[in-house]
Amino acid sequence: MAYKSRVTNKYMGATFAGQVNAASDSEAMDLARTLQRTVNPALERIYSRNIEKQKDEAKTKINQLFLEGKTSDQIQTEILEGKHPELSGRYVEKTVSYHTGRQDAVDAIAKIEANKDKYDHTKTNLPAFYKEYTPSFSDKDGSYTLGFAAIFNQYKAKDAIADAEVRAKYAKTQKINQGSKIISAVPTAEVWDTVNSLNVPLPPEEGDTKTRQFYSNEELNQVVIQHAGNLLNEATSTDEIDRAIKILSTDRGIKKDGTKLGSLIDTNRSDVSNLIGKLNRKRVTLENQNRINQDYKEKQEIKSIFSDAFADNEDGTSKTHTQKMEYREKLEKYGNPQLLAAFDNVMKLNRVAETDPAKVDGFLIEILSGNFTEQSDMIDAFSKRNIPTAELTKALTYWEKWNTNNNKGVKPIHQSNSTYSQSMTQIKAAVQGNFTRNGILSSNGYTAVFNATNYMIKEINDFEDRFELENKRKPNNVERQQFIQNLGKYVIDTYKGGAIDPETLTVTQQEEKAKEAELKRQQTLKLYKDLGITTLIENLNKSLKENKFVKPEMTSEDTSLFKGRKAELKEFNAAKVVPAVQQYLTQSFGVQFTSEMYDAMTNQDVEAMIANVAKSINVDQELVKQALKNIVTGK
Repeated sequence: MAYKSRVTNKYMGATFAGQVNAASDSEAMDLARTLQRTVNPALERIYSRNIEKQKDEAKTKINQLFLEGKTSDQIQTEILEGKHPELSGRYVEKTVSYHTGRQDAVDAIAKIEANKDKYDHTKTNLPAFYKEYTPSFSDKDGSYTLGFAAIFNQYKAKDAIADAEVRAKYAKTQKINQGSKIISAVPTAEVWDTVNSLNVPLPPEEGDTKTRQFYSNEELNQVVIQHAGNLLNEATSTDEIDRAIKILSTDRGIKKDGTKLGSLIDTNRSDVSNLIGKLNRKRVTLENQNRINQDYKEKQEIKSIFSDAFADNEDGTSKTHTQKMEYREKLEKYGNPQLLAAFDNVMKLNRVAETDPAKVDGFLIEILSGNFTEQSDMIDAFSKRNIPTAELTKALTYWEKWNTNNNKGVKPIHQSNSTYSQSMTQIKAAVQGNFTRNGILSSNGYTAVFNATNYMIKEINDFEDRFELENKRKPNNVERQQFIQNLGKYVIDTYKGGAIDPETLTVTQQEEKAKEAELKRQQTLKLYKDLGITTLIENLNKSLKENKFVKPEMTSEDTSLFKGRKAELKEFNAAKVVPAVQQYLTQSFGVQFTSEMYDAMTNQDVEAMIANVAKSINVDQELVKQALKNIVTGK
């Protein structure tokens, strides 16, 4: 029993569990209310209307503050600071608290929706997920909680229904997946017995007497359909497709009345009919793919036989006739007389190999262009055209590349890649320009462009193969651009001389040649340094920059009435200019220029030094050469 203390002005009672709450009314307020009700009913109505008016004003104000972007905590702080007197008072405070709760519920819903992608129903539940985005109610009064619940409970109810649907669908999916996994491990003939064994009876639901089953009949059908669908998606052989079709066409068992259920195909279900259609199409695809794989395997074996038969032994010696015949025997199992004839032709010892690089390149380009749709036709043409056996492996590789791309509907790389195709167009135009005079292309210009084009196509494809072999990936466009730029410079320079069929090196040969040249250069530089030639040249260049050489001038002493001008000049040069140059060079070298140094220097470097000295001191090269010879010989 509750009672009110007249001394402390507090309510107390058992229902408060020992909690003490301050009374909201005073004795004066009780007296005022009694007077309003009994003395003047009109005053009661005026008082009630005034309260409602205050509540309405509070609602308007609180909504205005929220629209200004303020949070409930900021509004509460401002109320306590007395900034909004119209929001104070016992009745008004409850109204403010109620509408604050409603507004916070709207904010909480917005936060939940914004983070809904973080919700995983398999790891948590809605109440736990909501907790992060909802306020704490421990310090809130009942009006706030009531306002929050008025908005949030509607949202929570709808969300709970949607969540329950998702969970139910997920549980059903998991159940179907588990059943499908179970039957995937049993032989085809035992699939339906295993499926029917999944139908375990369950106790009736509370308040019901009807027996339930763990799987419904439809769910059992779905287990089998899903297993067949998995076989369709994952099958790599026709055996897996045959299993799926067999399961769908097998009788499912006996009904309770003793009649047969029939197969899933017999049900005329659209999903089963569609699945059967897809399985049949997949079977045809796999059969075709198996034939393609077998054909590819056979082509690879033939390629290896030809390549190995005509390649050198590991010790560098050539294959003997007996060894080659052993490879020929391996070809016989393919039952293709054309291959055997081509092999015999390649084996002929008196065979004259084609030595024209343009014709060899042209044949390889024919392969890449798809002129030989059968491997045997290409090998036959290879032998009849007397292409060198050294090119056989490359020819087989080119055909394999064309065949693979052709099966995929892919154009050759020099056509499909814009980096190559656009650059080749520019390079061909430059080569054509080398054979154009006064705007007219010479008669042999077309042949030169044709040969240059074939050379570029072959080198591009070789680069692609070499790069992928070395880097385990295809080159990117930046790497392709760098390659085609270098190749273009080489092609344009090679065809500058006007030859329509100049000797061209492969990129690999160019790289080897560059390596040899660099190695030789490094060796020469080391020799120059060891012998002091490097220091000598550096000293000479420094002296030439200072240009302190004084060239002797002819005087009357150097002339004679008995000699011609030419003879006088010759004697003057030998007597005065050469010694002056010799003295200048000796001083400029800074070291003794020995015959060993002279012999070690390349002709190109000696000629360059003589030309540089002659130009710098304005003396004829022959005089510089004589002065240098005098220094070396010690004259």
